[in-house]
Amino acid sequence: MEYTAPTLAAELKRQMIRQLPSRPLTGGGFHHFELRASVIAEVSAEVSYEAFETVLLDLSAECPEWEIELEGSHDNLKATFTR
Repeated sequence: MEYTAPTLAAELKRQMIRQLPSRPLTGGGFHHFELRASVIAEVSAEVSYEAFETVLLDLSAECPEWEIELEGSHDNLKATFTR
């Protein structure tokens, strides 16, 4: 499969969403956790950057109570959630 920024972002986000702890996350419990995602693809740095930006914006919109940091590359991406 040839990946574009939107398809790469969608796959990375899909993998992360599956790993999110069940709601409710606010008001107790976790204050820090990490999720990992991986897509093996040959894409340019520009495509990766655009995909990471999309993933970060989408996750931030879905989980506004969390500060989210992405680290790594599309074949070994780590998202750190803290509040």
